[in-house]
Amino acid sequence: MARHFVTISFICIGICFGIVTDAWAQKVGAIFVAIKGPAAKSVKTNKSEISRGEILTFREVDGSKFLVTYLNGNEVSRGSISRSDVIPFADAINFFTDDIQRKPTAENYCIRGTIWRLKREYDIAIGDYNDGIRLDAHYQPNFSGRAEAWIAKRQFDKAAADYNEAIRLNPRDPRAYFGRGYARECMFDDDHAIHDFSVAAQLDPHDYAAFHHRAYVYMHKHDNTSAIFDFTQAIAVKPNGDSYFQRGCLFLQNKAYDRALADFDAVIRIDPKFAFAYRLSASIRATCSDAKLRDGKKAIKDATKACELTDWKDSEYLDVLAAACAEAGDFDAAIKWEQKAMDGPSADRPTYEKRLDTYKDHKTLRLE
Repeated sequence: MARHFVTISFICIGICFGIVTDAWAQKVGAIFVAIKGPAAKSVKTNKSEISRGEILTFREVDGSKFLVTYLNGNEVSRGSISRSDVIPFADAINFFTDDIQRKPTAENYCIRGTIWRLKREYDIAIGDYNDGIRLDAHYQPNFSGRAEAWIAKRQFDKAAADYNEAIRLNPRDPRAYFGRGYARECMFDDDHAIHDFSVAAQLDPHDYAAFHHRAYVYMHKHDNTSAIFDFTQAIAVKPNGDSYFQRGCLFLQNKAYDRALADFDAVIRIDPKFAFAYRLSASIRATCSDAKLRDGKKAIKDATKACELTDWKDSEYLDVLAAACAEAGDFDAAIKWEQKAMDGPSADRPTYEKRLDTYKDHKTLRLE
């Protein structure tokens, strides 16, 4: 199974991290950094939750306050913060550099290191985390931040070592367990990764990512039953296209075509531009051995959308469109699209030639 190397920081903040704009222009999506904390108040709890240095995304103005979104764990929360308590992200490095010159603390180095990391200046970020650790080796966020920078550099062994220390300093931090689990996942240390994701899920049962990534590890161990269970857990916590898609693929492997089809349809509802989901949905509806699931008209619609999203250049997508046309009884169109599929540079010509003969005989395609 191909691993998905995604920097933890972008798992954590990618949901609300947009294009950096001038905060004072008050554009939706502008990114701020909190310079006082706890500062922002949650709409849900009316309690101050945001620490100094947190990343906030502007939504709208409410008098003297900005309404913002921010991440609380893996959950996007909404809140409000005084305009005087934030600065534009573009100005944050200079602001915290001045702060460090006045007061060189572990926290200030950590904040500036995190901003450098979000700018993808990972080596500079690591330097700041190092300075923070030299000042105070008990300040846990510097170890977690440096670990995320190591993950961005794909130095997973160093990341795991830093998460070890972060966990020693705060054994109740679910994000540290998740981060170490992710590092171990990327090193194919499956059993230890499962342990870490399990602890993360116990400490924060509302974190869908722990279930989602534990499912990936189970897939690598060829334990599809456990993987399906964990993707289901992830969907229950937070419906998301990737969990639906991966679970659908596992259902497809198990020949549970009705469940696979339902999952691919769910993916399309969440992400209408997910071409592969359209392709797999069309393939089931065009070629499934279960007549109750076949639907030539809907298969053509999905296959056409898949081809549009891939600019009509992918032979495998054109091949599915041909099968859909055959299921709908339009064998001339099936022949046309199969011939176009054969023209592609990566075409499986021997397979496509057999299918072309099938359509010329006015027969449909059935795949198990």
